[in-house]
Amino acid sequence: MRHGRAEKFSDSQPDIFRDLLRSGIEETRIVGNKVRSTGFTPDIIISSKARRAQETAKVMAACLHADADKIVFDCRIFEASDTDLLEIIMELPDELSSVLIVGHNPTMSLLSFKLFSGSTLEFPPSAVLSLSFDTMIWQSIMAVPSMFNYYLYPDGCISGCV
Repeated sequence: MRHGRAEKFSDSQPDIFRDLLRSGIEETRIVGNKVRSTGFTPDIIISSKARRAQETAKVMAACLHADADKIVFDCRIFEASDTDLLEIIMELPDELSSVLIVGHNPTMSLLSFKLFSGSTLEFPPSAVLSLSFDTMIWQSIMAVPSMFNYYLYPDGCISGCV
């Protein structure tokens, strides 16, 4: 998932401290409610430490009725490449069967290309791509094909529309 719509970048404030806009909170709620209607509840939510990503993760947790203690803030995500983010995923404990990652573009688009059979999706703010893998071992997700569940964004969806 890409974080929600945030304040514009300003030289007067470090990028990591930008907040979600009111519209970003509302768009994230719209997407969160769509995700909830699919029945998805993550075992863990891993978020960038950027303020806008943290706020997005908290809104999503509320929409998905997930406990706030399921949110983990990972400082590596803020400036991660798609390869870095894939490594974070592959480090997950195998007892977890589902994860929601809240990150940034272009990393989310590039990761979708890597995991989704070479198909690239644009990631507008608050967009969510759901994939499944026929494995119980996170380190092996690149060895098995991904299965597309849905791609949701504030103004619409592709497959699994709710």
